[in-house]
Amino acid sequence: MEIKQMKHGYALVFKCSGKWDAVSSNQFWDEFEHRLMDGEEIFIFDLTELDYLNARGTVSLLKAVKRLKSVSGSSAIVKGSGMLSEILEKTGVAQYTTVFDDLDAALDSFDDNSENDDSNE
Repeated sequence: MEIKQMKHGYALVFKCSGKWDAVSSNQFWDEFEHRLMDGEEIFIFDLTELDYLNARGTVSLLKAVKRLKSVSGSSAIVKGSGMLSEILEKTGVAQYTTVFDDLDAALDSFDDNSENDDSNE
């Protein structure tokens, strides 16, 4: 799997492409933990170019989403194919974070939250 990291405002986008299997799960977790330790708090996992997601990949994704919640971070997932969307629902990953159809919608959701936070100060 290839992971491209792009910063958009407050959010860090992990654009995952290719096959997410046991080997790439370790790569994902290492990169995720590194960025979390660097102070990143908002992650968007863009899976639109993901060709394959096995059980180990699903567990890694869920673990990252739960880890963010435990440190008061935020996450979103941009889903890819219909099969991937079904996997996110059936495995329960979608219960722990918001799932979007496209990256712009996910980014807009965090822009709206930051604007609301600023207006309450």
